[in-house]
Amino acid sequence: ADNLARQGLSFAGADAAIFMRDAFAYGIHSLAWSPDGKYLAFAGQMDGLSSDLYTCEIETRAIQRLSDGIEQIQSIAWSPDGKWILHGSANQVGAGMEINYHAAAVDGSAMKTLFSGVASFWGWLTPDRYLHWNVLENSLQSVDIETGSVQTLWQGVLMSLAFDPANDTLAVIGRESTRGGGPIILFFIDLASGATRKIAESVTRIEFIGFQDRRFFATAQGKPYFVKSDGSLVETGLDEPNPQISVSPGLRMVVVPGDSLRAYSWDNELIGEIDPAWPAGSEARILWQPGAPGVFIALESDLYAADFINGKVSLIDDGAPGSRILGDTISIPADFGAEAVWDTPQDEFADCAFASDTPLGCVVAVMQAAGASRQAVDFTRLVYGHAYLESFLETGKVDVARMVVLPRPNDILQYVMVNGAPRVVYAADDLGQVDITQAPNYPALLKKYPGLTLWESLNLFEGVEQLPGGGQRFIFRYDLVDGCHICRTGASAFVAFDFDRAGQFLGTTLLYLKE
Repeated sequence: ADNLARQGLSFAGADAAIFMRDAFAYGIHSLAWSPDGKYLAFAGQMDGLSSDLYTCEIETRAIQRLSDGIEQIQSIAWSPDGKWILHGSANQVGAGMEINYHAAAVDGSAMKTLFSGVASFWGWLTPDRYLHWNVLENSLQSVDIETGSVQTLWQGVLMSLAFDPANDTLAVIGRESTRGGGPIILFFIDLASGATRKIAESVTRIEFIGFQDRRFFATAQGKPYFVKSDGSLVETGLDEPNPQISVSPGLRMVVVPGDSLRAYSWDNELIGEIDPAWPAGSEARILWQPGAPGVFIALESDLYAADFINGKVSLIDDGAPGSRILGDTISIPADFGAEAVWDTPQDEFADCAFASDTPLGCVVAVMQAAGASRQAVDFTRLVYGHAYLESFLETGKVDVARMVVLPRPNDILQYVMVNGAPRVVYAADDLGQVDITQAPNYPALLKKYPGLTLWESLNLFEGVEQLPGGGQRFIFRYDLVDGCHICRTGASAFVAFDFDRAGQFLGTTLLYLKE
């Protein structure tokens, strides 16, 4: 209280309630889950008159206080490796407010003061480097947590952005003119070279997905598009002009709120549809929880949990002071192990492929009826009924497994890396932009095979290596074909999938071509 008084702040009676209400109204708009989904960071006014940063371990419900300041928490963001929690705080709220940014070590061992100014957090480039928008300088900047250094990446009026880590590409939507007016443009910024490239006009929203050559999900003139690494826009096939479309951060799906809540895969397959338990016409806000097969829906003070496999939606918090969890939440699968393997003939699922418009719940039901383990079912739920695991190899923080893709007329085997962040990384779908033309022996191979192409789905796991700093490198061999998938050349491309020590996927690297 004495510290607050020295700052000239009064929090007595109604003033305190109004200040706290505004702090949360302006600052915090989502649930701050840790990358592994096991912790929730939150702001709470529990130890004093100002809000502080806390974490809650979901399994044990243990709460730890990480900050103790006189300002109100305005934003919370976990670093991708789960080591730091970046948070902004302020003494006043509203337009033009100055934010003080700090990074708190999750174990409580350190607190770093990084930046003070009129700025807003926009995402992460690496586990120790984040992006913010410096409003007074009209600059998109990166801030290094370890060194505190600030680097300007782009200048203009920022409206939206997304980052593709595999290609080191920053997609920025905004106006180049800082004086007002001018077209809204989508730019690609190559962070390795600093080069900026104009992609398209009239794009108003961009989100990273990293699905094969479809790197981003965008909205242009009210329609949803995929944006490829070369900058071309292709239609998604979704007949959903709804601007509230929300993209999963790691589960290959989009959710569309409306008269019903619909979930689609990125291949435009309807995963599930839920009739809402809230009033018609309400504006729903989608909140994703990492590694959980469902979403939360925020409607004013109410919070719902929705599961697209069983079509169930529950009100879990009505916003009343002191209320407990009212309904079922979305369970987070534990790390997968050998128990997640399920060996059963695929014809068990024969009826699922055509049983209904949404056969994915049928796959889970068949597995449960056949006595599949909890881990096996959890994995299938996590990939929305598209596959089950048929083999597993423990390799460290992140493990490698092989799955059978469903429903298909024949078994389709795919390698995946599991238990990291994202929880499932696909050897075929998450290859990113691997440029075989940069290999020294590419010209010689091209002379022999004019249609030389890397075929993503034709791959084999070669092994795993340790990286400096405790990370892991998974090496896969991909067939090189001459224009078609059956036109084998006998040559291969060796590609590395790298993860940091915390299991965060860092991207892919072409190692070499071999004949």
